[in-house]
Amino acid sequence: METLASKVDRLNLSPMDSSRIRIIGLALDDPRTLPLKTKIRNVGRIIVKGYDAKLPHDDVESALRKLFSSCGEINDIYICETEDRLYSDATIYFIGEGAAEKALQLSGSDVGGWKAIVTPYPFPEAAGRSLIVCVTGYDTSLSKIKIERALRQHFSSCGRLRDFDISKKFASAEFGIVGEDAQDKVMELDGSDMGGRELHVQVISGAVTAVHTRRYRSIPNKRACKVQRC
Repeated sequence: METLASKVDRLNLSPMDSSRIRIIGLALDDPRTLPLKTKIRNVGRIIVKGYDAKLPHDDVESALRKLFSSCGEINDIYICETEDRLYSDATIYFIGEGAAEKALQLSGSDVGGWKAIVTPYPFPEAAGRSLIVCVTGYDTSLSKIKIERALRQHFSSCGRLRDFDISKKFASAEFGIVGEDAQDKVMELDGSDMGGRELHVQVISGAVTAVHTRRYRSIPNKRACKVQRC
């Protein structure tokens, strides 16, 4: 598993930058960035506008958490920001049956001098149903043909499997899965036994997640580069 230090190095961040990740987003090794084992039908998200973009990030996030705390578990709040202001919309991810729908009912609520405008932000139709999966932990001494055959049998209940790419060098197998509730079924097999080996399963594309994807880049022409969220 990639360490925080290696991720910081890969993203060309200084040690000071990596310590600031807490301020501008999730820590690089935060477990919430991993595919959820929560049923995807219980994950929802919304977009909120209406706040003053010049307010401090922490003030806006705190107000949003207070407003929507009764709707369900708030797993992530993402507010994009530049050096001098916030973007005008925040994305909130919930875990809990009907949580996003409850949050929509709070549109128009007064939040200490500004009104929250709440709109739905559904996941793409194929999310959670059309995936690319990476599997490690199987017996790498087997031939590629035998590995693929074993994986096809092991994951047969998850949906239609296709496009196997088995790497001997990286001891991993990537393949596509298409099917109803594919993500839920795939993640149930994380940690399962195949031929006496424990499999490690990761959805690398197409997953429904309860955390917003962050992209980090350095701001040019700064002696001590900061990390910008976008």
